[in-house]
Amino acid sequence: MRGTLLKIAATGLLAFAASAAAQTTIVRWDAIVGIRTPNLPAQQFTVAGIPPACCVWSEGGRVTLNLRTEHVAIDARDISRAIATGPSAMGAPVGPGRDRKAMFVCDARGIFGQTTVVATESFTLDETGSVNYRGFVSVPFAYVEHPEETAFLMGTLGPDPAPDDLPAAYFAFGAARKLLGK
Repeated sequence: MRGTLLKIAATGLLAFAASAAAQTTIVRWDAIVGIRTPNLPAQQFTVAGIPPACCVWSEGGRVTLNLRTEHVAIDARDISRAIATGPSAMGAPVGPGRDRKAMFVCDARGIFGQTTVVATESFTLDETGSVNYRGFVSVPFAYVEHPEETAFLMGTLGPDPAPDDLPAAYFAFGAARKLLGK
C-alpha cells in the first residue's frame, strides 16, 4: 500500500512539473556571469559547439526571453576584463569596438533531440561595459516544449563575420534561471 501511494505521489509530481514547464512563457536569468578562469578545458565547457573564452567579470544583469512574443531583453552592466590583455588593464571595461551577440541554446544538453542555437542581432557594449538590448529572435517549438533546458550565452564576433554567424566563443552565460508562467 505504501509503495503504491509513493508511486502515485511521484507520478503526480512528474505531471505537475511537466505541466509547469508547458505553461512557461518567460525564461529569465537573474545574473550574467563572466568566464573568469583561464585555460578551461574547452571540451568540458563547450555548449552547442561554442567554446568558452577568458577572462571577463560581470557585475550582474538580467536576461529575459518571452517564448510567446519572441521578445528578448538583455541588461548587462560593468562587464570588465579579468586579466590584463594587450593595451587594456585588468578591471577595465570591455567596451565598444567589437560586435557581440547573445545566444539562446535550446536543449543545451541534447537530451530531447538536436541542440538549437538562436542568436540576437549584433550589438556593442558601451564604454562602461554595459548593454541595454531589446530585440526579437525566432523561437523554435523546442524552446516552448523544454524551456528548462535553455541556456543563455554572450559572445564576441570575429573581425569579418557574416550577418548570421555565431560567435567563435562565449565570454559570459546566464545564471539563476527562472521559468515564469503566463
